[in-house]
Parts: sequence; structure tokens; C-alpha cells
Amino acid sequence: MLTIRLKSEGKKHQKTMRIVIIDSRKSSISNRYIEKIGWWIPAEHKHAINKEKALYWISKGAKPSATVHNLLIEDKIIEGNKIPKHNHSQKAVEPKKEEPAVVKEETPEPIKEEAVSEPEIVKEESAPVEEEKIAETQPEAVE
Repeated sequence: MLTIRLKSEGKKHQKTMRIVIIDSRKSSISNRYIEKIGWWIPAEHKHAINKEKALYWISKGAKPSATVHNLLIEDKIIEGNKIPKHNHSQKAVEPKKEEPAVVKEETPEPIKEEAVSEPEIVKEESAPVEEEKIAETQPEAVE
């Protein structure tokens, strides 16, 4: 099956693209295309397509890629709707309706004052226990 698609050329960060007719089973990077019908420089938003050749190959059954399809519509070579660039399902994208923003007024809650209680002091009776331990650990005096 024939495809009209882009073939990358040029330096890094200075890409130019050829618009070529190619067998869809072959890579767009390989130099084996059937015919060159135009060019596109994405950085400068410039392009040129041979109208007669494009219409001839479309009549033979060649299918344009999404980007080439959009370029053909832009030049009014074919008629139709543009295909969204980043939508892989190629469905028409409906614009979102913007709803007016609603600002909610928030009333601050009053600060509740709580009574601060002092911690309770617990007295431990450790002195007698320590005395008992000390008494147990000291040896008795031998007379």
C-alpha cells in the first residue's frame, strides 16, 4: 500500500522534511521512496507541495499521513477536516465549554479558647524502696 508521508533530512535541530510517496512497509528513513512531491521545514512553518503529483498519487490509492493530510488541507489541495496532531484515535476533538468560576466566601471559624490545665504532679515513694535495696545489698558487719 502506498503512503504519502514525511522523510526526515537535515542537521540536528535544523530538520527539513521531504514529502514522499513510499511503500508503507518500508521505513521513511531509508532512501527508497518512489517519488518526491514536496518539502516542509517545521521550524520556519514553510512548505511546498506539487498539487498535480499529490492528486495523481491520491487517485492511485496513496493514503497521506496525519501531518501530510493537514498540509494538503492547508494548501487546499484536498478538502476535509484536519486530523488532531496528538490524538492517536483520530477522533474529532470537541472544545471544552468553560464554566464561570464560582468564588466561595469562607467565613473564618471563631477560635475556641480552652482552659489550660496544669499537669498533675505524682509523688513517688521511692525513698523507702531504695533504702530496702541498700540494706539488702550491704553485707552485715561481722563481730
